[in-house]
Formats: sequence, C-alpha cells, structure tokens
Amino acid sequence: FHHFIHACRISALLGQALVLLGQGKSGVRSSAACETVLKTPQLATINPGFVDRLIHADYQRAGHAMLTCETAAKKLDNVEVVSDFISPIG
Repeated sequence: FHHFIHACRISALLGQALVLLGQGKSGVRSSAACETVLKTPQLATINPGFVDRLIHADYQRAGHAMLTCETAAKKLDNVEVVSDFISPIG
C-alpha cells in the first residue's frame, strides 16, 4: 500500500511538471524530449525510470546509441547494456 501511495504522489508531481511546462508561465524551459518523457504512461512506476529515460532521449536526439550498466534500459531502443558484454570472473 505504501508503494502505491508513493507512486501516486510521484505521478501527481510529474503530471504537475508537465502542466507547468505546457503553460510556459513557470520560467522553466525544457526540451521536447523532456516533455515526451513526462508524457510516458506510468512513468512513476516503470523501469527504466524518469532520469534514465531523459538520458536516453538526449542520446536519441543526438543520434547516438546509449551505453549503460542499467539492465532495465534494455527495454529502450538503441541501447547496449555493458553487463551483457562482461563475462563473470572465475
């Protein structure tokens, strides 16, 4: 139950951020990628999360693949996970 309440609060905050950015009254400017990420359904509870998705969007905008240790990022396009290439020691 606690996780649900926490996720609802995060969802509300992310939704409010999108509203403020859309109004243009907050004085905060954002990239198109940021606004796209903020519109992701279930953003408060999905993996990869908000920050990883922002990083990924910036790589995509620049036309680059993303290299990461975050295994949840496999779900995103054009991502290589470093741990997939490293064999265990021993």
